[in-house]
Amino acid sequence: PGAPGVAVLSGHAGFGYSAGAFARLSALRPGASITVRDFDGHESRFAVVRTALFPSNEPDATLVAPEGAGPQLRLITSDGVYDGAGFSGARVAVYATPAPPSS
Repeated sequence: PGAPGVAVLSGHAGFGYSAGAFARLSALRPGASITVRDFDGHESRFAVVRTALFPSNEPDATLVAPEGAGPQLRLITSDGVYDGAGFSGARVAVYATPAPPSS
């Protein structure tokens, strides 16, 4: 994250009866801050631009296509129930760009 192009992080909203890492993903609103820490401990800060819902059968390419130039971050999860054949319900995608430097 932070390099040109789209960095994609996909996670579960829930697993069984437990909340997953992305349980509150759909609650993120424009301007919300996201911090991503890489393996070496380097942090990249992003600001949410928008949150969108897509049908569960929407192709992945639609959710991760770049929107403009520069670094971008996508956080993606399913907001439904797994029924053995796949997830029912919507997929949630959060679109974010690098946050302005803090003063």
